[in-house]
Amino acid sequence: MEIEELTSILDNSWTKGFFYSLRNGVVDKSDFAILLNGLSRFSATHYTSFPKEFVSLIWFIPTFIDWQEERLLDNGVEKEEFKMIYDSMCNECERILGLP
Repeated sequence: MEIEELTSILDNSWTKGFFYSLRNGVVDKSDFAILLNGLSRFSATHYTSFPKEFVSLIWFIPTFIDWQEERLLDNGVEKEEFKMIYDSMCNECERILGLP
């Protein structure tokens, strides 16, 4: 997958997809699958840097999901499901962006 395609998936996730639903306390499993599939199919190995738009869409994912925990649990999402979502997203972000 090219970075432009993943950028489009990420943008959609923030504006009307998975992250949009999380803001409302809802886990949309279909949107989650689309996002996770896009992230997992992306290979960052041939990039020495990333476009600003891409970075702006990906870097905040772990923090944002963490901030939604209380809202999601209050809306009936199981702790195990939340942890799976959080861990999956963090792992993909770390894989793509790397760690300091």
